Amino acid sequence: MAEDQGQEKTEQPTQRRFEKAAEEGQVVQSADFAAGLMMLTGTIFFLFAGTWFYETLTEKIKLGLSTSRLNIQLITDQGFEPNNFAANLVRFGLMELTTLILPLMVATFAIAFFNGALVTGLKITWKPLTPNFEKLDPIKGFKKIFSMRAVIRGVMAVTKVSAMSAVVYWLMLGSMDRISASCGIQMAASVAMGWQLTLQVALAIAAAMVLIGLADLLFQKWKHVQDLKMTRKELRDEHKENEGDPLLRARMRKLQREIGQRTAMLREIPEASVIIRNPTHLAIALRFDRGQDNAPVVLAKGADALALKIIEIAEANKVPVIERKPIARALYAMVNVGEEIPLELYQAVAEILAYVSRQQSIVRRRAA
Repeated sequence: MAEDQGQEKTEQPTQRRFEKAAEEGQVVQSADFAAGLMMLTGTIFFLFAGTWFYETLTEKIKLGLSTSRLNIQLITDQGFEPNNFAANLVRFGLMELTTLILPLMVATFAIAFFNGALVTGLKITWKPLTPNFEKLDPIKGFKKIFSMRAVIRGVMAVTKVSAMSAVVYWLMLGSMDRISASCGIQMAASVAMGWQLTLQVALAIAAAMVLIGLADLLFQKWKHVQDLKMTRKELRDEHKENEGDPLLRARMRKLQREIGQRTAMLREIPEASVIIRNPTHLAIALRFDRGQDNAPVVLAKGADALALKIIEIAEANKVPVIERKPIARALYAMVNVGEEIPLELYQAVAEILAYVSRQQSIVRRRAA
């Protein structure tokens, strides 16, 4: 901890840093951008389907107010009880209203889904819903109130209200002549003009909210990156966590090399001339081929379980196994795999090879 104190967060956050933040519920988002998109969607819907919506809704209202015996057959066809007419009427009205606004609901849901996929990547986490008593800390609460993020949010709120007020004022100012002229026209024309003006105002406000929200989203993304910046120690720790401890990795590589060498060593045992053992703790495989070897060569050696494995392979391939404790200990300690035996062991090993050769000759004569 002492090393981490006083270090500045100068390193860019890694992908793993972003993923951990997302798991904690820390993602880039802007309520203004989402609200602007939703309002823009609703406004565009009414801009293109407003006439259909108005005519359909008017027709349903007229149908409902036309008679107290509203098309009973139509209602009962929907599966309602014919005896309770008032309840059936309410239910039928709700069904018709749901059908009417269903396209708007689908469009709004699609935009919300698109916004979530674009901004947060649809990462679902329940971590923010878990109780966190640190959020009740009054000191941290005051720090958040007077933080740079809070100041920017305040400026954005004032900008948003000012922009929307300016848009409404500009549109109303430009429409004063039409508003004044509407006093002398028919009610239907006046309502249509008011509806068009409302859509224009809503569209302008929605566009302003989207632009302001986009600016807020860019700021939130920048601030998110700044908050997740790392110190050099944090970067090293994360790299160590992802890649593993260098000492452990070196040990694993060494172990892998040893396993590879052991496997290659065991494959050479069938070519051995003799196995010298002690009696189960050590085993050394020697090869002496007059055509290619100047002196006996150690093909394999091992202790304990590896020694037993060497003996097992040798017996399976009918390689002679001789027990010579002192020589086995000397060979194991003095000679590495692939090396020739030292000069001081020539005599002892030669006697063993001669003995093996005599035994093999006896076996061949008996077999003949």
